[in-house]
Amino acid sequence: MRAWARLLVDETIQRPWEALADAVRTGELAFPRIFGTDAWTYRAQHPELSALFDQAMQSMTQGVNAGLITHYPFGDFRWIIDVGGGNGTLLITILEQNPAMSGTVFELPQVAVQARARVGAAGLASRCDVIEGNALVKVPHGADAYLLKSLVHGRDDDQTVTILRNCRSAMPAHGKLILIERHLPERIDPENEHWENFLQDISMMLLAGGRENAQRPNTGTCSSRRVCASTA
Repeated sequence: MRAWARLLVDETIQRPWEALADAVRTGELAFPRIFGTDAWTYRAQHPELSALFDQAMQSMTQGVNAGLITHYPFGDFRWIIDVGGGNGTLLITILEQNPAMSGTVFELPQVAVQARARVGAAGLASRCDVIEGNALVKVPHGADAYLLKSLVHGRDDDQTVTILRNCRSAMPAHGKLILIERHLPERIDPENEHWENFLQDISMMLLAGGRENAQRPNTGTCSSRRVCASTA
């Protein structure tokens, strides 16, 4: 978790929190007001920060990989595209567990370089490619499943709908969209064991204009707090 700890104390995370009161009053994103551009562009312009961010996301993904692989039947698919898949940590784990499967990491150019290196080091280059692109524009066509982990929570509602629509346009009739995100209850309970998710919700508001999912009790469906896949 070293990379995650380093990222949390970086000024790109800390300084937006200093503008929390203004962000709540005005509704304006704190990050671009402080750094002059959005978080995605800023990281692309600062390779060391981009590498640290990817390492931090890798450490977080590694912490949940075992549970995801155990509880979801990824083996049902022949080809999975991990949209915004970072350096490929999750997809590599899925492919290692399913030797008959092919995969694609779809990422921004500056991240795709790291994904190719990691896929190659894992010995999976023969059945896992890395495609550069932007999910806000289009995604590759024809996969059996489109995997989006911790992607839409970092986007505002309009961007989220665009990404989901692009996935739907690319999917065959039998395709599936798999969203892996944190969930929030409709009401905040100070005793909730997942209190860190509430902090992450605020962080997304400050950094990227996104938010965590809310979940209706006993239904598993999204509330109006977050645009659901069905709205695509």
